Amino acid sequence: MVTFESLVCGNIVRRHARTFALASAFLPLTKRRATYALYAFCRLADDAVDRVFDAGVTGARPSARR
Repeated sequence: MVTFESLVCGNIVRRHARTFALASAFLPLTKRRATYALYAFCRLADDAVDRVFDAGVTGARPSARR
């Protein structure tokens, strides 16, 4: 059964990771859906962090100590 969530995750993968989406077509459907969900989560988390850094939030960036 196709759920709304699996459709949303599939759309995120197809929009942002075209070659990944093509390669994952060889996976069994259940593994493909799980992989799409994991990719979508990571993508959205990364985008959220990038927005915080782009907004210039004070103290948001880890300091470079070398």
